[in-house]
Amino acid sequence: MRDIEVVWTFMLDYMRGWGIREHSHDFYQMYYVVSGEADMLLDRQKVHLYPHLCVVIEPEQLHELPVISSGRLRIIDTKFYLHNSNTMDEVHCLPRCFEIEDNEFETALLGARNEWQSNARYSREMANALFEQAFYIYIRKNGSFVERNSFSRAIDHIIANLTGVEKQIADYVSVHFAEDFTLDQLAESLKYNKNYLCKLFKQATNFTIIHYVNYLRVCRAYELICYSSYSLNDISVLSGFSSVHYFTSVFKKVTGKTPGEMRDLEKDAMYTAIQQHGKFSYRYYKEPE
Repeated sequence: MRDIEVVWTFMLDYMRGWGIREHSHDFYQMYYVVSGEADMLLDRQKVHLYPHLCVVIEPEQLHELPVISSGRLRIIDTKFYLHNSNTMDEVHCLPRCFEIEDNEFETALLGARNEWQSNARYSREMANALFEQAFYIYIRKNGSFVERNSFSRAIDHIIANLTGVEKQIADYVSVHFAEDFTLDQLAESLKYNKNYLCKLFKQATNFTIIHYVNYLRVCRAYELICYSSYSLNDISVLSGFSSVHYFTSVFKKVTGKTPGEMRDLEKDAMYTAIQQHGKFSYRYYKEPE
């Protein structure tokens, strides 16, 4: 089975008075705007469509095209399934809307549509191959926007599903991780034996309480590295680490890079984003008072 399976692809014109009712489905869908402008709703949030904008709609995501009031909107509309979990994870991290002015991408997308409509021998296979090419170009072009803290997804999923005392442990840690945290303080606060809490948490998550403390500290440090001008020494303190050396050691163990390497990497990604798109989300971190 191919990683990408095209279900349907056509070029569609929406004229004055036409629209699409709110709906969802179990497959992915890509809108690529060839010409015209209009507003659509994605999860009931307005998205302005304009030439070269690409919108990827995930399975079960609500979307709607309100009635066109004037002019003509022309889009290449492709419905498809993804059968590769790694590709699904990567797509999930990308922006839903992305401007992509690329001749190779548009040629492959248009070629897929033409093959699909031709009904020639192997037209479906050719359409699938061409759309697959266009889709991977889309992912590659989007690359600088992928969140680099993918190390967080697995742990976040485990923590989100905790209940009972295990959840109380996670909640306490999430509030106090940047302080001079000790297991004795945790045990005193929750009124349980320290060893019991450690065993309970490890059984529920497959990692230790201290591992989770360090994970949250690394997440805080990652935000400060990417979106603040604090020195690495200050970031170490603000994240709850006892020394810069220990901070560097833990950070590299979790992310695969030292704090300095991560800061250089993020600066390069931001510069590339500004060059390619002329704008950037000016996100920053401010220490709570």
